[in-house]
Amino acid sequence: MTIALESPNQPDVVALIDALDAFQKPLYPPESHYGLDLAALQQPHVLFAVARDEHGDAVGCGAMVLGPGFGELKRMFVRPSNRGSGMARALLAFLEAEATARGCTCFALETGIHQPAALAFYARAGYVRTGRFGDYPDDPFSVFMQKTGSAPCASDFIECARGNPVNAQLLERLASLALPQCHLTAGCLFQAVWNSLSGHPPAHRVKDYDVFYFDDRDLSWEAEDAVIRRVHALTRDLGVCVEVKNQARVHLWYAQRFGIGYPALSNARDGIDRYLVACTCVGIDVASGVLYAPDGLADLYAGRLRMNPRHPVPDLFRAKADDYQQRWPWLTTEPTAPAQRAAAPLSPSS
Repeated sequence: MTIALESPNQPDVVALIDALDAFQKPLYPPESHYGLDLAALQQPHVLFAVARDEHGDAVGCGAMVLGPGFGELKRMFVRPSNRGSGMARALLAFLEAEATARGCTCFALETGIHQPAALAFYARAGYVRTGRFGDYPDDPFSVFMQKTGSAPCASDFIECARGNPVNAQLLERLASLALPQCHLTAGCLFQAVWNSLSGHPPAHRVKDYDVFYFDDRDLSWEAEDAVIRRVHALTRDLGVCVEVKNQARVHLWYAQRFGIGYPALSNARDGIDRYLVACTCVGIDVASGVLYAPDGLADLYAGRLRMNPRHPVPDLFRAKADDYQQRWPWLTTEPTAPAQRAAAPLSPSS
Protein backbone atom coordinates (compact mmCIF):
# COMPACT_ATOMS: atom_id res chain seq x y z
CA MET A 1 0.00 0.00 0.00
CA THR A 2 1.11 3.55 -0.73
CA ILE A 3 -0.35 6.86 0.42
CA ALA A 4 0.52 10.12 -1.30
CA LEU A 5 -0.86 13.57 -1.98
CA GLU A 6 -2.56 13.45 -5.36
CA SER A 7 -5.13 15.32 -7.41
CA PRO A 8 -8.70 14.22 -6.70
CA ASN A 9 -9.52 14.78 -10.38
CA GLN A 10 -8.65 11.25 -11.52
CA PRO A 11 -11.24 8.71 -12.65
CA ASP A 12 -10.46 6.10 -10.01
CA VAL A 13 -10.40 8.74 -7.27
CA VAL A 14 -13.65 10.33 -8.46
CA ALA A 15 -15.15 6.84 -8.25
CA LEU A 16 -14.14 6.70 -4.58
CA ILE A 17 -15.78 10.05 -3.87
CA ASP A 18 -18.91 8.90 -5.68
CA ALA A 19 -18.97 5.73 -3.59
CA LEU A 20 -18.74 7.83 -0.42
CA ASP A 21 -21.64 9.99 -1.58
CA ALA A 22 -23.70 6.92 -2.44
CA PHE A 23 -23.16 5.62 1.09
CA GLN A 24 -23.93 8.87 2.90
CA LYS A 25 -26.84 10.30 0.92
CA PRO A 26 -29.48 7.84 2.16
CA LEU A 27 -28.48 8.51 5.78
CA TYR A 28 -29.29 12.22 5.97
CA PRO A 29 -31.60 14.82 4.39
CA PRO A 30 -30.10 16.83 1.52
CA GLU A 31 -29.52 19.93 3.66
CA SER A 32 -27.33 17.89 6.05
CA HIS A 33 -24.73 16.91 3.46
CA TYR A 34 -21.55 18.97 3.77
CA GLY A 35 -19.09 17.09 1.55
CA LEU A 36 -16.76 19.19 -0.60
CA ASP A 37 -17.17 18.88 -4.35
CA LEU A 38 -14.35 18.16 -6.79
CA ALA A 39 -13.60 21.82 -7.46
CA ALA A 40 -13.29 22.61 -3.76
CA LEU A 41 -11.00 19.63 -3.19
CA GLN A 42 -8.57 20.99 -5.79
CA GLN A 43 -7.99 24.31 -4.03
CA PRO A 44 -4.39 25.04 -2.97
CA HIS A 45 -5.19 25.03 0.75
CA VAL A 46 -6.57 21.46 0.56
CA LEU A 47 -4.34 18.43 1.07
CA PHE A 48 -5.85 15.44 -0.72
CA ALA A 49 -4.42 11.99 -0.06
CA VAL A 50 -4.98 8.77 -1.97
CA ALA A 51 -4.25 5.25 -0.74
CA ARG A 52 -3.40 2.71 -3.43
CA ASP A 53 -3.05 -1.04 -3.16
CA GLU A 54 -0.23 -3.19 -4.52
CA HIS A 55 -1.78 -3.00 -8.01
CA GLY A 56 -1.90 0.80 -7.99
CA ASP A 57 -5.68 0.93 -7.63
CA ALA A 58 -7.16 3.77 -5.56
CA VAL A 59 -8.83 2.16 -2.54
CA GLY A 60 -9.02 5.03 -0.05
CA CYS A 61 -8.90 8.80 0.16
CA GLY A 62 -9.13 11.73 2.52
CA ALA A 63 -8.62 15.48 2.62
CA MET A 64 -7.40 18.05 5.11
CA VAL A 65 -8.59 21.62 4.56
CA LEU A 66 -6.02 23.98 6.05
CA GLY A 67 -7.47 27.06 7.71
CA PRO A 68 -5.98 29.83 9.86
CA GLY A 69 -6.79 28.09 13.14
CA PHE A 70 -7.11 24.39 12.36
CA GLY A 71 -7.22 21.71 9.71
CA GLU A 72 -10.58 20.18 8.86
CA LEU A 73 -10.76 16.54 7.86
CA LYS A 74 -13.03 15.84 4.90
CA ARG A 75 -13.91 13.08 2.44
CA MET A 76 -12.42 10.18 4.39
CA PHE A 77 -13.34 6.91 2.71
CA VAL A 78 -11.95 3.39 2.34
CA ARG A 79 -13.55 0.81 0.11
CA PRO A 80 -15.40 -1.84 2.16
CA SER A 81 -13.20 -4.64 0.79
CA ASN A 82 -10.11 -2.88 2.20
CA ARG A 83 -11.46 -2.09 5.66
CA GLY A 84 -10.02 -3.77 8.71
CA SER A 85 -6.46 -3.53 7.38
CA GLY A 86 -5.52 -0.31 9.17
CA MET A 87 -5.75 1.72 5.96
CA ALA A 88 -8.09 4.33 7.42
CA ARG A 89 -5.74 4.83 10.37
CA ALA A 90 -2.81 5.20 7.98
CA LEU A 91 -4.67 7.75 5.88
CA LEU A 92 -5.59 9.74 8.95
CA ALA A 93 -2.03 9.65 10.30
CA PHE A 94 -0.67 10.71 6.91
CA LEU A 95 -3.01 13.71 6.65
CA GLU A 96 -2.33 14.77 10.23
CA ALA A 97 1.43 14.55 9.66
CA GLU A 98 1.24 16.54 6.42
CA ALA A 99 -0.89 19.20 8.12
CA THR A 100 1.41 19.33 11.15
CA ALA A 101 4.40 19.85 8.84
CA ARG A 102 2.60 22.92 7.51
CA GLY A 103 2.10 24.40 10.95
CA CYS A 104 -1.34 23.01 11.78
CA THR A 105 -1.80 22.39 15.52
CA CYS A 106 -5.46 21.39 15.71
CA PHE A 107 -7.71 19.09 13.67
CA ALA A 108 -11.49 19.13 13.44
CA LEU A 109 -14.20 17.23 11.61
CA GLU A 110 -17.93 16.97 11.08
CA THR A 111 -19.57 13.59 10.73
CA GLY A 112 -23.06 12.23 11.25
CA ILE A 113 -25.05 10.60 14.02
CA HIS A 114 -25.87 7.61 11.79
CA GLN A 115 -22.23 6.59 11.32
CA PRO A 116 -21.29 4.80 14.56
CA ALA A 117 -18.27 3.09 13.00
CA ALA A 118 -16.81 6.47 11.99
CA LEU A 119 -17.53 7.95 15.42
CA ALA A 120 -15.77 5.04 17.14
CA PHE A 121 -12.82 5.23 14.73
CA TYR A 122 -12.22 8.93 15.36
CA ALA A 123 -12.60 8.48 19.11
CA ARG A 124 -9.91 5.78 19.06
CA ALA A 125 -7.68 8.18 17.13
CA GLY A 126 -7.95 10.80 19.88
CA TYR A 127 -10.80 12.98 18.62
CA VAL A 128 -13.33 14.24 21.17
CA ARG A 129 -16.78 15.68 20.66
CA THR A 130 -16.98 19.42 20.70
CA GLY A 131 -19.27 22.27 19.63
CA ARG A 132 -19.85 23.23 16.03
CA PHE A 133 -17.19 25.27 14.28
CA GLY A 134 -16.74 27.35 11.14
CA ASP A 135 -19.85 27.99 9.06
CA TYR A 136 -21.71 24.82 9.99
CA PRO A 137 -25.32 25.33 11.07
CA ASP A 138 -26.76 23.91 14.26
CA ASP A 139 -27.69 20.60 12.65
CA PRO A 140 -29.14 17.78 14.81
CA PHE A 141 -27.67 15.21 12.40
CA SER A 142 -24.10 16.51 12.84
CA VAL A 143 -21.42 15.46 15.29
CA PHE A 144 -18.39 17.72 15.64
CA MET A 145 -15.05 16.42 16.87
CA GLN A 146 -11.65 17.92 17.51
CA LYS A 147 -8.10 16.84 18.29
CA THR A 148 -5.11 18.87 19.32
CA GLY A 149 -2.17 18.02 17.12
CA SER A 150 1.25 17.46 18.65
CA ALA A 151 4.36 15.62 17.60
CA PRO A 152 4.86 12.30 19.39
CA CYS A 153 7.32 12.69 22.24
CA ALA A 154 9.75 10.42 24.04
CA SER A 155 7.51 9.98 27.07
CA ASP A 156 4.66 8.76 24.85
CA PHE A 157 6.96 6.25 23.20
CA ILE A 158 8.45 4.95 26.44
CA GLU A 159 5.03 4.61 28.04
CA CYS A 160 3.81 2.66 25.02
CA ALA A 161 6.89 0.41 25.00
CA ARG A 162 6.57 -0.27 28.73
CA GLY A 163 2.96 -1.27 28.10
CA ASN A 164 4.53 -4.57 27.09
CA PRO A 165 5.28 -6.00 30.56
CA VAL A 166 8.32 -7.87 29.24
CA ASN A 167 9.90 -4.58 28.15
CA ALA A 168 9.19 -3.09 31.57
CA GLN A 169 10.79 -6.05 33.31
CA LEU A 170 13.84 -6.04 31.05
CA LEU A 171 14.47 -2.34 31.59
CA GLU A 172 14.38 -2.86 35.35
CA ARG A 173 16.36 -6.12 35.52
CA LEU A 174 19.10 -5.30 33.01
CA ALA A 175 20.06 -2.20 34.99
CA SER A 176 21.28 -4.48 37.78
CA LEU A 177 23.93 -5.99 35.47
CA ALA A 178 25.55 -2.61 34.76
CA LEU A 179 26.49 -3.62 31.21
CA PRO A 180 28.33 -0.77 29.45
CA GLN A 181 26.09 1.30 27.14
CA CYS A 182 23.26 -1.21 27.53
CA HIS A 183 20.16 -0.50 25.41
CA LEU A 184 16.88 -2.32 24.89
CA THR A 185 16.22 -1.85 21.20
CA ALA A 186 14.55 -2.88 17.93
CA GLY A 187 11.19 -4.55 17.37
CA CYS A 188 10.16 -5.06 20.98
CA LEU A 189 10.00 -1.26 21.20
CA PHE A 190 8.73 0.08 17.88
CA GLN A 191 6.27 -2.77 17.35
CA ALA A 192 4.50 -1.68 20.53
CA VAL A 193 3.64 1.58 18.75
CA TRP A 194 2.36 -0.11 15.59
CA ASN A 195 0.43 -2.64 17.65
CA SER A 196 -1.18 0.12 19.69
CA LEU A 197 -2.19 2.01 16.54
CA SER A 198 -3.61 -1.24 15.11
CA GLY A 199 -5.63 -2.09 18.20
CA HIS A 200 -3.39 -5.01 19.23
CA PRO A 201 -1.70 -5.70 22.59
CA PRO A 202 1.82 -4.22 22.80
CA ALA A 203 3.51 -7.65 22.66
CA HIS A 204 1.54 -8.86 19.64
CA ARG A 205 3.86 -10.71 17.20
CA VAL A 206 7.04 -9.66 19.00
CA LYS A 207 9.49 -12.42 18.10
CA ASP A 208 12.38 -11.51 20.38
CA TYR A 209 13.85 -8.81 22.59
CA ASP A 210 17.13 -7.24 21.48
CA VAL A 211 19.73 -6.02 23.95
CA PHE A 212 22.80 -4.11 22.74
CA TYR A 213 25.83 -3.26 24.84
CA PHE A 214 29.35 -2.10 23.99
CA ASP A 215 32.48 -3.49 25.62
CA ASP A 216 35.71 -3.34 23.63
CA ARG A 217 37.94 -4.49 26.51
CA ASP A 218 37.61 -8.14 25.49
CA LEU A 219 36.44 -8.97 21.96
CA SER A 220 36.43 -12.73 22.42
CA TRP A 221 33.32 -14.82 21.91
CA GLU A 222 33.86 -16.26 25.38
CA ALA A 223 33.46 -12.83 26.99
CA GLU A 224 30.26 -12.10 25.07
CA ASP A 225 28.92 -15.56 25.78
CA ALA A 226 29.44 -14.98 29.50
CA VAL A 227 27.28 -11.85 29.29
CA ILE A 228 24.63 -13.69 27.30
CA ARG A 229 24.47 -16.37 30.00
CA ARG A 230 24.10 -13.75 32.73
CA VAL A 231 21.24 -12.08 30.89
CA HIS A 232 19.49 -15.37 30.19
CA ALA A 233 19.78 -16.42 33.84
CA LEU A 234 18.24 -13.10 34.86
CA THR A 235 15.34 -13.28 32.38
CA ARG A 236 14.62 -17.00 32.02
CA ASP A 237 11.34 -16.77 33.93
CA LEU A 238 9.95 -14.25 31.41
CA GLY A 239 9.58 -17.02 28.85
CA VAL A 240 10.78 -14.96 25.87
CA CYS A 241 13.79 -14.96 23.56
CA VAL A 242 16.29 -12.28 24.59
CA GLU A 243 19.02 -11.64 21.98
CA VAL A 244 22.17 -10.07 23.42
CA LYS A 245 24.87 -8.57 21.18
CA ASN A 246 28.12 -6.81 22.04
CA GLN A 247 28.28 -4.12 19.36
CA ALA A 248 32.05 -3.85 19.77
CA ARG A 249 32.56 -7.20 18.05
CA VAL A 250 29.78 -7.40 15.43
CA HIS A 251 32.26 -6.62 12.65
CA LEU A 252 34.18 -9.79 13.52
CA TRP A 253 31.37 -12.16 12.49
CA TYR A 254 28.85 -10.20 10.43
CA ALA A 255 30.39 -10.64 6.98
CA GLN A 256 30.82 -14.38 7.43
CA ARG A 257 27.19 -14.79 8.50
CA PHE A 258 25.49 -12.36 6.09
CA GLY A 259 27.96 -11.92 3.23
CA ILE A 260 28.12 -8.13 3.66
CA GLY A 261 30.93 -6.10 5.17
CA TYR A 262 30.34 -4.35 8.48
CA PRO A 263 32.45 -1.57 10.00
CA ALA A 264 33.92 -1.63 13.48
CA LEU A 265 31.59 0.41 15.68
CA SER A 266 32.59 2.89 18.35
CA ASN A 267 29.53 2.66 20.63
CA ALA A 268 26.25 0.81 21.08
CA ARG A 269 24.21 3.49 19.35
CA ASP A 270 26.22 2.99 16.17
CA GLY A 271 24.52 -0.40 15.99
CA ILE A 272 21.07 1.12 16.40
CA ASP A 273 21.96 3.58 13.63
CA ARG A 274 22.37 0.70 11.16
CA TYR A 275 18.85 -0.73 11.12
CA LEU A 276 17.55 -0.94 7.55
CA VAL A 277 14.38 1.10 8.15
CA ALA A 278 15.03 4.59 9.46
CA CYS A 279 12.07 4.97 11.83
CA THR A 280 12.97 1.69 13.57
CA CYS A 281 16.29 3.10 14.79
CA VAL A 282 15.21 3.38 18.41
CA GLY A 283 16.64 2.25 21.72
CA ILE A 284 16.18 2.95 25.42
CA ASP A 285 19.31 3.39 27.52
CA VAL A 286 18.82 0.96 30.40
CA ALA A 287 20.83 3.01 32.91
CA SER A 288 19.33 6.44 32.25
CA GLY A 289 15.95 5.67 30.70
CA VAL A 290 16.75 8.06 27.84
CA LEU A 291 15.26 7.29 24.43
CA TYR A 292 17.66 7.29 21.50
CA ALA A 293 15.81 8.00 18.23
CA PRO A 294 18.15 9.64 15.68
CA ASP A 295 15.36 10.07 13.12
CA GLY A 296 12.73 11.29 15.56
CA LEU A 297 9.35 9.62 16.03
CA ALA A 298 7.07 11.19 13.42
CA ASP A 299 7.62 8.53 10.73
CA LEU A 300 7.26 5.71 13.26
CA TYR A 301 3.85 6.93 14.44
CA ALA A 302 2.74 7.72 10.88
CA GLY A 303 3.83 4.26 9.70
CA ARG A 304 6.22 5.60 7.05
CA LEU A 305 9.00 3.17 6.18
CA ARG A 306 12.02 4.85 4.62
CA MET A 307 15.39 3.37 3.78
CA ASN A 308 17.98 4.37 6.37
CA PRO A 309 20.45 6.75 4.63
CA ARG A 310 23.13 5.71 7.14
CA HIS A 311 22.85 2.10 5.95
CA PRO A 312 21.28 2.10 2.45
CA VAL A 313 20.84 -1.46 1.20
CA PRO A 314 17.84 -1.33 -1.18
CA ASP A 315 17.21 -5.06 -1.57
CA LEU A 316 17.37 -5.76 2.15
CA PHE A 317 15.31 -2.67 2.92
CA ARG A 318 12.58 -3.79 0.52
CA ALA A 319 12.49 -7.25 2.05
CA LYS A 320 12.30 -5.84 5.57
CA ALA A 321 9.59 -3.33 4.61
CA ASP A 322 7.57 -6.08 2.91
CA ASP A 323 7.79 -8.19 6.06
CA TYR A 324 6.53 -5.33 8.21
CA GLN A 325 3.70 -4.55 5.79
CA GLN A 326 2.59 -8.17 5.87
CA ARG A 327 2.10 -7.83 9.62
CA TRP A 328 0.84 -4.22 9.68
CA PRO A 329 -0.79 -3.62 6.25
CA TRP A 330 -1.41 0.08 6.89
CA LEU A 331 2.33 0.88 6.87
CA THR A 332 3.53 2.77 3.80
CA THR A 333 6.92 2.74 2.07
CA GLU A 334 8.91 5.73 0.86
CA PRO A 335 12.32 5.50 -0.79
CA THR A 336 14.63 7.37 1.57
CA ALA A 337 14.65 9.09 4.93
CA PRO A 338 15.51 12.78 5.34
CA ALA A 339 19.28 13.17 5.68
CA GLN A 340 19.19 14.59 9.18
CA ARG A 341 19.64 13.42 12.74
CA ALA A 342 18.15 14.42 16.03
CA ALA A 343 20.44 16.86 17.79
CA ALA A 344 20.45 14.78 20.98
CA PRO A 345 18.87 11.73 22.56
CA LEU A 346 15.30 12.25 23.69
CA SER A 347 14.73 12.25 27.42
CA PRO A 348 11.51 10.77 28.81
CA SER A 349 10.12 14.26 29.44
CA SER A 350 10.86 15.71 25.99
